Amino acid sequence: MIRPWLATWVSREPSCLFVQHHAPERPAARSRARPPRGSGDGHIDRGAPLSKTQIHRVLVHFGDCDPAGIVFFPNFSRWMDESSLLYFMACGVPPWRELVKTRGIVGTPLLEIHTRFMKPATYGETIEVHTTVEEWRAKTFTHRHVVRRGDDILCEGTEVRAFVVKDPANPDRIKAIPIPEDIKALCS
Repeated sequence: MIRPWLATWVSREPSCLFVQHHAPERPAARSRARPPRGSGDGHIDRGAPLSKTQIHRVLVHFGDCDPAGIVFFPNFSRWMDESSLLYFMACGVPPWRELVKTRGIVGTPLLEIHTRFMKPATYGETIEVHTTVEEWRAKTFTHRHVVRRGDDILCEGTEVRAFVVKDPANPDRIKAIPIPEDIKALCS
């Protein structure tokens, strides 16, 4: 659930919402001890995100479902992947086809993925993929996706991705580059 006291709406389109989060002020002195993560029910509270949150709305179609009438699990990964690109575009980052021409950045390929499913979805329902950057590292970042139907969380997923360019030594390969500071700033 988006915490309304932390959010300011930036844009609203039929298939996507964009939310800017403002992290609460931290106390002056902090203990180095880590608080317990989660409430024992398996859900981890990660606190306020480090970046903006983009919401991608998806209408589930009959063809997205398996014979039992529930969404076939790879479709959640497809929708998370779509939301990853939409996240950067909503932050003001040009599409990859433009960045490859201007800066040589090919995109942000997927390096690692984790998904946990809690509830099913079926055709005719509208779900939302809430996407944010959970962590920025030197050459990789972690996208966090929470798929919701109203207040219900259907699944949660994380993706580790890297910004890449074509390898000058071998143009058939790609290589990770340090995350551009201007792109990181657009997403914060």
